[in-house]
Amino acid sequence: MASAGLHAVKIWDWPRQTLVRSLEVPKQSKISCVAFTGDGKHILAGMNDGSIRVWEVLTGVALDPFLGHESYVRAVICLPGSSRVVSCGLDTTIRVWDFRSRKEIRRLKGHTDWVLDIASCANGRSIASVGLDRKVYLWNLALGTSDGGRPTMDDPVSVDLARDGCSVGYATRSALVVFPVGKGQGSRWVSKSKSFVRSIAFSPDGRLILSGSGDGEVAGAKVTWRDCSVRLWNAETGEELACMTAHKTPVKDVGFSPNGNHAASCGDTVVVWRVTDAGKEDRDHRVR
Repeated sequence: MASAGLHAVKIWDWPRQTLVRSLEVPKQSKISCVAFTGDGKHILAGMNDGSIRVWEVLTGVALDPFLGHESYVRAVICLPGSSRVVSCGLDTTIRVWDFRSRKEIRRLKGHTDWVLDIASCANGRSIASVGLDRKVYLWNLALGTSDGGRPTMDDPVSVDLARDGCSVGYATRSALVVFPVGKGQGSRWVSKSKSFVRSIAFSPDGRLILSGSGDGEVAGAKVTWRDCSVRLWNAETGEELACMTAHKTPVKDVGFSPNGNHAASCGDTVVVWRVTDAGKEDRDHRVR
């Protein structure tokens, strides 16, 4: 498992709660996102200078970066079963790269403002994206075409695509929205929130959704955080199944383990949850 702060990527052996390796970047650089390659041998980090840094997981050796984005890289993913990497950023573009050569092989244009997040389905043939232009796009990567985009509720910040590619979910400042692919503009369900919903993830089987929230109120020099929760949902009906409240600061990202039995969330700490126990925190597996 990997987590990132502004200046370091940390690789964890989470069953043992031990830090395996810390991958540092210069203090003038800032990390925005991380992703493992499909084989787990490399880790990638999107940076504020538009680059994507690459390390060998086993040795910690830094390799040649991806270069091309003109601004902050907001998200990076490695497509399942291929050597392709996809990234998005504040330059309004989505870029497809070849991992071996580090060369850009396709550029997806459609968003008219910052592209904030991307996600792929299991076969790697399509991705979803959301941007500050308040649109969610579905892309055919082979053709480089999109569905033209659809309006979102409020400002979207996170998106996920179910592994079968049949459902899309996105999180906004005030709601969690799930809709079926290719069935008009309607939503399957919407859950409105009183706090900022910052992240969303489908379970591997597509039956569950995890979301992370958190909002702050500023009074002078003091910030009071509220609803820093992780919630588990029925992906089909929108029923809330569990609300987990171990975090004391906003939950910036969430995700499931490959087998779907555990989930992880991160804010100022990284917490692992037992999904099979309706979201009970696995206190034997908590890292900082």
